[in-house]
Amino acid sequence: SSAISRIGGTGGVVIGTINGGANWKYLNTPTTSDIYRLDFTSANTGVIVGENDLVMKTTDGGANWADITPTDISMLYTAVNMISSSTIWIGTAGGDILKTTDGGNNWTLQTTNTSEIILDIQFTDADHGFAAASGGILLRTSDGGDNWSAFKVGTLTNNYFNVNFLDENEGWVTGSAGMILYTKNGGNNWSIQQVPQGISTRNLIGMTQVGTTTFVVGTTGTILQSNPTSLELETPNGGETIQGGDSYDITWNSENVTTIKIEYSTNGGTSWNTIAGNITAANKTYTWNVPNIATKIASVRITDVADASVTDESDANFEIEMVKEVMITQPNGGERINMGSTTNITWDSKNIDKINIYYSVNGGLTWASIASNIAASAQTYSWSVPNVPSATAKVKIEAAEDNTVSDESDQYFTVVDATGIEEIAQNTFSLYPNPSNGAFSLQLSESLKPFTLTVTTISGKIIYTQNVSAQSNTVKILLPDNIAAGLYFVNLKNNDANVTEKFTVTK
Repeated sequence: SSAISRIGGTGGVVIGTINGGANWKYLNTPTTSDIYRLDFTSANTGVIVGENDLVMKTTDGGANWADITPTDISMLYTAVNMISSSTIWIGTAGGDILKTTDGGNNWTLQTTNTSEIILDIQFTDADHGFAAASGGILLRTSDGGDNWSAFKVGTLTNNYFNVNFLDENEGWVTGSAGMILYTKNGGNNWSIQQVPQGISTRNLIGMTQVGTTTFVVGTTGTILQSNPTSLELETPNGGETIQGGDSYDITWNSENVTTIKIEYSTNGGTSWNTIAGNITAANKTYTWNVPNIATKIASVRITDVADASVTDESDANFEIEMVKEVMITQPNGGERINMGSTTNITWDSKNIDKINIYYSVNGGLTWASIASNIAASAQTYSWSVPNVPSATAKVKIEAAEDNTVSDESDQYFTVVDATGIEEIAQNTFSLYPNPSNGAFSLQLSESLKPFTLTVTTISGKIIYTQNVSAQSNTVKILLPDNIAAGLYFVNLKNNDANVTEKFTVTK
């Protein structure tokens, strides 16, 4: 921990601190052999290895030590790693690794297919482990060491002295000539990390982390402290479903990063498209105009502009749903259109190939076809209006391939007889009071021929009908007492005229 540390050295010396290095004391060891490596799983339990076949274990903080050297195997032990008091690995100068699962009573030899010196071992769990060796050799296992694979990083031949992994994917390796390597995918790819000028001649033999800060020690008194840079993508981080064409906030956390580049992939990371470059990292959010496409394997990646090795991407894929839309722009409500005339139906659409067009004269209760399989990209259709009057007419457009994608006129429009419009221009009428509580008068400027007066709801339901004589200039209308507040239509119709006006009932 940051408070408890142990250091081994020449002549069997082990010193320890329990207060973060403010004070140190010698731990008693029954050996004068040089100690090459030590590892503790707690303040009390640890193992030291070194020259002269030295492998010793303590369970009381170093007051007493037990010899757990493998019997019948004489080797120079150069590395040790413990994940518990019973499970321990030790490395040798001949490239072999030994493992015990009973605290050192019995050991199993693990073959590594290398004869280089094993200089450090680290397991992140019972299965996943890494080892550093001389001659530019690194080793890894995913089955507790039953099988080790040896590999090199490019053409590098540095001696690797230390491995330090946070988990089975992310870790560092230090080595000779000031070498620090970093991986975030379990060693499949590595990047060389920059060190201060003058360090390239020194061997970096140890590394540890305290919080987010990394410390490296090396020869000639070298101690390096990282100025940690990190990026962590928060959203989208996998599993989300995002609507194409929407705005979506990409969010992240950063440390010691000035500007970032943001990218997205629609094919699981095979290729990337730039969303934005040189975004201030401290903003922690960027509003993304999501492309209107369909994919279930989308991902977002953020990268430090100054250091491409500092990057993070969505932990898992997310989905982008392609949005299909159609929007009527005309007639969309309130228009007055002559029966038998020609008028343009217009619309906007997204990601639709063909459309079907319908009309209704009863507020959408039933629909009749106007045209089918019209190219959505045309955005207009010339409609021959039928000779059917209506105060509650509507137009509807559906995607031919998916009738759930549709739109209809926002409000009713009126289809009238042209003759009626001319006559009403000569014989105008007014409704008063408007709004009313359901009782109102209709005043004609001149007498009309006998006509039928009809009042309908906004949905086209007839709630009042009255036949009006030829000589009447004023018509009294009294609607039912239980009429609800809202918008209504009054229609005057005879053989020569058909005209509709709207009025409002308040309660």
